[in-house]
Amino acid sequence: MAFNPIGTHTSVSSPKPPWMGSFATEMGTPLLVMVTVAFVNALGFPLADELDAGRLGELQPFTPTIEALVTPDIVASLDEQGAKTRFWNAFRTLGAWWAELPPY
Repeated sequence: MAFNPIGTHTSVSSPKPPWMGSFATEMGTPLLVMVTVAFVNALGFPLADELDAGRLGELQPFTPTIEALVTPDIVASLDEQGAKTRFWNAFRTLGAWWAELPPY
């Protein structure tokens, strides 16, 4: 058994994690995925541009349909107040995106 980031167990030979089946229905919803810039750049994702780790708090084009927001390291931002502020300020670029979602 392997542990996936969502917290459910899947077989190593499983073709996809259990949550992937409902993923297509959520495609219209803004999605936040936190990974390192080095990991994303190493993926070799089709049509993707490399992300610049130095451009904190700026939306960067990743693919023609995906934008990325680079933030300071979350673990390094846990203790010191200035680091926490820099981390959360990076999200200000997104504005109040949640206010534009339709009511459910």
